[in-house]
Amino acid sequence: MPRIPRSHLAGHAFQVLNRGNGGATVFHTDGDYRVFLELLAAAKATHPITIRAFCLRPNHFHLVLQPIRNASLSPFMHWWMTSHVRRYHRYYRSHGPVRQGRFKRFPIQQDGHLFTVLRYVLLNPVRARLVEHADEWPWSSLQYPQLAAPIGLGHLATPAPF
Repeated sequence: MPRIPRSHLAGHAFQVLNRGNGGATVFHTDGDYRVFLELLAAAKATHPITIRAFCLRPNHFHLVLQPIRNASLSPFMHWWMTSHVRRYHRYYRSHGPVRQGRFKRFPIQQDGHLFTVLRYVLLNPVRARLVEHADEWPWSSLQYPQLAAPIGLGHLATPAPF
């Protein structure tokens, strides 16, 4: 039975996430994180998507994405995930699923909910007790402002307090 196409309207923000197959670690080294972010930058350069925030953890990732054109989220994710899986298998000489199924995406309501989701994503390593403050985690958009766009309320890029 074919999958039902996902609706991704331009201008609407989505929380997007996925984790390693069976919760397995996907990022084993700093180099793994860096390559994943390089692929994210390449995907952003070739697909009409705005990245609002992201956080990479050893076995999963969270993003806040905003398609610029209708139906641009799935092609963006497909290119990014496929590119990463190919690199992963080539580097680790492995095969089989790396991720646990398709990415999950949740629409973000067009109100203050965006700030709630941004806080959730960026505070993820704090809740996991990996760092004391969100800006100490090296693999989030707080460390890569060139990759994540400001929210659009002046120069406010992240909700306070962190």
